[in-house]
Amino acid sequence: MTQGVHHVTVRNNDRAPHTLTAVDRTFTTATIPGGQSATFTAPTVPGTYAITCLIHGSMSGTLIVTEPPAPTDTPTPPAPPPVVTVSNFAYEGDLTVPAGATVTVTNIDAAPHTLTAVDGSFTTADIAPGASETFVAPTEPGTYGITCQVHGFMSGILTVTAAGTATPDPGPTGTPPAIAPGHH
Repeated sequence: MTQGVHHVTVRNNDRAPHTLTAVDRTFTTATIPGGQSATFTAPTVPGTYAITCLIHGSMSGTLIVTEPPAPTDTPTPPAPPPVVTVSNFAYEGDLTVPAGATVTVTNIDAAPHTLTAVDGSFTTADIAPGASETFVAPTEPGTYGITCQVHGFMSGILTVTAAGTATPDPGPTGTPPAIAPGHH
């Protein structure tokens, strides 16, 4: 349990003076003239406390002290790095990535592939079947045509967003072409 000192301000909107006082006298305000405010230190232990006015004993109420809320400035864990998968001669997975991200490309096909920008601005090395390579996404947001240097008929789009705004794109890009057996 986190404990700390919390000061509570009480405003008297009556014309008569009042106090806000614990029935057991563990906390109290000074006498508060009408239209004025006073501060007291609240108990640090969560619980329900009976309160009254020292001037007007018929006034009563309850002060409820709760656990402090969890901190809201807890850092968000970083998103996992983007992964593009090459399957059935198509690019799938995280095709929307943050600017400057290191992107892993995993080849689950039986043939080698690359992921290469049509404009030549980024590429992977040849990726053997079952292996992975990485490349660094452009720092400029936009859409980038991608292709395979080994299989020029493969194509897709890589979308680069401002850092921290990428969303996964689970669908494949393009339609895998029919390939005759033995022509990879």
